[in-house]
Amino acid sequence: YSVLSTGKALTNLSQLLSKFDVLMLEKSLAALLEAYGRARGWVVYPDAARVRMKVGAARRKATKAYADKKVFRQCTDVTVHADNEMFSAVSSAFSNLPIPTIVDIDGCFKAGELIKDGNTCTVTQAQLGSQQVVIKRYNIKGFWHGLSRAFRKTRAAASWGNAHRLQLLGLATAKPIALIETRQFGLRGKAYFLAEYVDADDMADFFSQTSDKLMRASVVKLTVQLFYRLYLLKIAHGDMKASNLKVLSNGEPVLIDLDSMRQYCRSAAAEKAHVKDLKRFMQNWKDQPSLYNAFVKVFKVVYADHAPLQAAQILE
Repeated sequence: YSVLSTGKALTNLSQLLSKFDVLMLEKSLAALLEAYGRARGWVVYPDAARVRMKVGAARRKATKAYADKKVFRQCTDVTVHADNEMFSAVSSAFSNLPIPTIVDIDGCFKAGELIKDGNTCTVTQAQLGSQQVVIKRYNIKGFWHGLSRAFRKTRAAASWGNAHRLQLLGLATAKPIALIETRQFGLRGKAYFLAEYVDADDMADFFSQTSDKLMRASVVKLTVQLFYRLYLLKIAHGDMKASNLKVLSNGEPVLIDLDSMRQYCRSAAAEKAHVKDLKRFMQNWKDQPSLYNAFVKVFKVVYADHAPLQAAQILE
């Protein structure tokens, strides 16, 4: 039999490690590489920085292949229908739901509970069969706006892909149900993103209503760990206001409103975007000094690299 070269062995190892939780791997990588090198009888153990880069590349390749391509075509996880008037992608996990037509779905905005009514997007909570859902409609404001959007990926499609991206990476988000886009002569028009309704308070409401010190401390820690996972994964949310973070009964934070989320390849660009996320998030607590300082203390402990915290002026 042929013995694997060191390069091939590290490539295979990196593929395996890319499936691990990114925060756990960050803490355990050195020990894992030492154990692997010892098992293979290597005199020099693998370089952690080199393996970390290969793991990151393997993880990004897998998530891009799935979240940017696979969930937009017919596959085990998604059922796709496309014609001259509509494109739809429906999660197989919700195949039992009656996905409405365009006329019916617009009717949901009258019958449902309106959450947001803006020029560019309208959001409502509605009932589909036995399921409570959130429907986000991305509106076309006029001819020129429609023309500018017709050839580009819709924000609904970005939300759809990003929800699957987070799920694949093991990060909590509202489960994606469907992507629906109107089409005219092949051009994109209004677009809709349907997601499972998360019956939980947003983070600002949670902290204003919860006095339990242990629960508050747990949510602070879990939220900071979420931020560090995003940092390690080179993912920026793009709008880290408190209303875009829900808090489940077990304290786990859930990310919603994903149409601005982006995963980067370059570390410099990723860190710049992450710093913006940090700054926006900490603005939520600027009038609550004790909570603000609680986050600062945990950020300092959880982040091995303090550079983004210093750039965001969380630490000096």
